[in-house]
Formats: sequence, structure tokens, C-alpha cells
Amino acid sequence: MNFQYNGLLTDWRNELIIQEGEENIPYSQYDWVKDCGEIHGEWIPAYQKVVTPAMWEFETEEVTIQTGQLLYSATITLFTRPNVFSDNWSVYKSFTSKGRSAAEAQQNAMALAKAKEPNEDFYDGWDGTKAYRYTNLQEMTASSEVTFTTVTGITYTPATYETVEAEWKPTLCNEKPVYDPSVVHQVGDKDGCWTWKEIKAFDMVQTGQYWNFYGPFGNVELDLGNVKTNLQYNNYQLPVSVTLEQIGNTVKYVNVGSPIKDEYMIMIPATISYGWGILSGTLTITVKPV
Repeated sequence: MNFQYNGLLTDWRNELIIQEGEENIPYSQYDWVKDCGEIHGEWIPAYQKVVTPAMWEFETEEVTIQTGQLLYSATITLFTRPNVFSDNWSVYKSFTSKGRSAAEAQQNAMALAKAKEPNEDFYDGWDGTKAYRYTNLQEMTASSEVTFTTVTGITYTPATYETVEAEWKPTLCNEKPVYDPSVVHQVGDKDGCWTWKEIKAFDMVQTGQYWNFYGPFGNVELDLGNVKTNLQYNNYQLPVSVTLEQIGNTVKYVNVGSPIKDEYMIMIPATISYGWGILSGTLTITVKPV
């Protein structure tokens, strides 16, 4: 095992003294990264555009009911609901008209509704979310002379449409979001064309700033005659089958015929000479079973 000066040389701050050199230290920073394609936009499907809206035209005449004659009143109510699956119909508008008969009163109410609310979806039922009902039909005797307008003819002109072709509408990228330190972002957060990402980088760091200040350093000398372990059952000594040998800045560990069942530690006294004297320490080796 090659220990070099591992853990043996520390300065007054208890930081390791290591030989001069350079080391790349990885770190992460976070920023908005543009990750959309060069060309992006929205596909707008073809649709029908109204050129002229539908129109109702009515022919009318004035009608007078004399005192004592029968008079009818009819109300038509328009309803809407949120969607075709809903049973929750709401009243939208109501219109009331008079007539000489129940049918004429209803016809006049329908004409008034179409004149005031021409949306044909209320009357043809195709939309599924709009409908009409005759909600109030009354028969009465005129207590005085009554004059009203009745419908004698109805002309319906359907809406005309033109087809607007489908098109691809390119859109520009939004500007890079302004960094706000008060907002906590998670990796993967999106803002238009920008994604909050982790950016890995490296800093070049000069190591061993104090090496020459303490040097020159000599070789580490291990006192293999005073080795201790944490093996209480063996009086803190090495197993009899284990030998250690220092070869430069390495320790050769040999174990013959004595398999290791449990992990244990070997503590070796060590000294090293440097510019100001001799340092003493302990090299600790952890032995683990295979």
C-alpha cells in the first residue's frame, strides 16, 4: 500500500501539507440555459371564418284587439349550459309577445327573440349547449282595446363563410430570464425557451502552498518494531502470521495462513525530517477481510 505522506504532515491549522502541484476541483453552478430549437412556433389549423353573419328578416302588420275579445300572451326563454354533458341549464334571456291565437303569440315571441338574439344555435339545437322553450302561455280577455305588431312572414339568410388555410406561425424566443436570488428554482424548471440547469465546471487550484516553507522534507521512517493494533484478544499485537515491510513510501503487508475474519486497524509510529526538525505521527492502516 502506497501511503506517501498521507495524514502525517499537517500545519498549525491541522490542514495537510502536501507537495506542490495543480489539481482540478469540480464544482457546480446553476443558470438559465436556452434549450429550444432554432425554429419553433405554433401550427394553426384551418378554420371557417364568417364573412356575413346569419340574418332574420320579418314582415309584420299592426293588429288591434277590441275590448272583450280573446287575447293570448306567450313567452319564449333561451337557455344555456356549460357543456353537452351538463344538466345545469341557466336562463339566458326571455321574450314575451301577444297574438290573436296561441300559435300567433308563440310565433311573435319567436320572431322577437330572433330579432334580439340572432344566434341560430339557440333555435336549431346543433350546438348542444343552447336551447329554447315556450315557458308561459296565457289566454285572457282584453279589458280595453289592444294594438300590437304581429309577424306575417319570416325570411332567414344563412351566414356565409370562407376557409382560412392552415399555417405555421413562427415565434421568437423569449429573453433570458433575469436571475432573482429571492426565488428558489429546481433543476428542470422552464421559462419559455429556457431551462434551469446544473452546469458542471472545474477550478484549477494550486496545491502545496506551504511545502517549500516547511521543507526540505526527508523520507518517512516507520518504526515497524513498535506496531500496535486494536486486537484486544491478541494483546494489541499483530497476528503471528502477519509481517510488514517498508519499501520507500509504501508498506508491504503479508499474511500467510491466517485468514482475516474481522476488520482491524494497524497503528505504525512514524517520523519524518523537515527543514525545522523532526515530526512524529502515526500511520493507521485499516485491514479488511476479502
